[in-house]
Amino acid sequence: MKRNIDETSGNEHLPDPKKPKCHDINEIITAERQIEHLTPYFGETSKVIPSHNGSVDIQIFPPNEHRHKWVAITMGLSKHTMVPPEAAQIDPSEVHYLNRCELICYLPLDWSPDGDFNKEEVDETNWGIKVLRWLSNYIVQTPAYVASHHAFHEIPSVPSSDLDAAVILTPYLEPEGAALLEIDDNVCVNYYHVIPLTQEENMLRKENSDLFMVYLLDGSISTWCNPQRSTATNREARLSELIQQYTTRIERCPDESIHHFKRGGVHFRIGDYENALSDYNTAIAMDPECSDYCQARGEVKTILEDWSGAIEDFNRMINSDNEHDRSLFYRASAKMELNLYNDALEDMNQVIELVQDNEDYYILRGDVNRELNQIENALADYTSAISIDRKYYRPYMLRATLYSQMGNLLEAKNDLNKAYTLANDLEKEEVSLVRKEWEMNEVSLGT
Repeated sequence: MKRNIDETSGNEHLPDPKKPKCHDINEIITAERQIEHLTPYFGETSKVIPSHNGSVDIQIFPPNEHRHKWVAITMGLSKHTMVPPEAAQIDPSEVHYLNRCELICYLPLDWSPDGDFNKEEVDETNWGIKVLRWLSNYIVQTPAYVASHHAFHEIPSVPSSDLDAAVILTPYLEPEGAALLEIDDNVCVNYYHVIPLTQEENMLRKENSDLFMVYLLDGSISTWCNPQRSTATNREARLSELIQQYTTRIERCPDESIHHFKRGGVHFRIGDYENALSDYNTAIAMDPECSDYCQARGEVKTILEDWSGAIEDFNRMINSDNEHDRSLFYRASAKMELNLYNDALEDMNQVIELVQDNEDYYILRGDVNRELNQIENALADYTSAISIDRKYYRPYMLRATLYSQMGNLLEAKNDLNKAYTLANDLEKEEVSLVRKEWEMNEVSLGT
């Protein structure tokens, strides 16, 4: 499609026949309009850090009783029109949803908005603002088009920190609606969250995006512009920092159950199940109607082998959502431990009616069928699990045990060999124990 040049801005844009020719983007995207959009999500703004080159200011939103961090948001970057590359294959009618943006960063509680943000030296007090300015200049001064998951491989850094890369993401931690301001049918502003990274974390993002997102969601990679944060390579230290942060929030807002719940989640991830249970108990006492809290506590109770208590918690979750496959799955596991095999099978049949592409669900139903001596059904379930994930060792190992019980020793040997090949070093020990049991069965059959 032929592109036009806006003679007043010098920026390329795709023509839109619906857009009035008299539109002045400076009158359309005003700071007042943006602040009106942002205030319900971030609170009242307390300060404007003026642009050092006259184009992009930065609005500062202070911490409040619900948000225990400073938030800095660019203001003016969205007046620059980005041009999506042809390779992006974006429908021309959708371009206006994606060609303007502002940037957000989170700053620590002890950050001060009164630093010297115009000095050339980058230090811990001005780093977050320097990063926003650098990224804004990059977008404005180059033909860059950025969107969620866009990475920057070199950003300003503090000499004492390894954080010298960044990724921008749709702000998934914010309430729905915060990420997009629709001004009219032709003008939209996206708000992207800037997350500084080390080069190692950036490489993880490229090589294993799913694990990268797990680390973001569980707090192993901080979403804040904090140059002294722990990195994903020091996950234990980062989780300890998170516990302290939630403890501080609990001290400041003792009546908010969510902080107990989140601290319990961190305790759970580091294996401190007793403290996780204590936090979940507190959260539920404060908000007994929250079924998510019950689900989390039920999962802790399964680890602590409180099977009956776990079932009670899963029941509460299922009563609020009878199609919650995770709760049904965990409840079936607990029922298995109490030898309630028929009840467990009923739960697993319902789970697999809801979700057909989870190998763990077929494995558990296979285990239940095996306990009920429904060998053919168990064999079918393990085979289904293998068809979903052919690189997972466990269903091969379990199917091998059934084959050996059935006297199909060749199939058993093939499956065990396959399981051993796929297993890691720790899993190989488990496979070896099964192999020894299988070999004893083979001898008993006179082979």
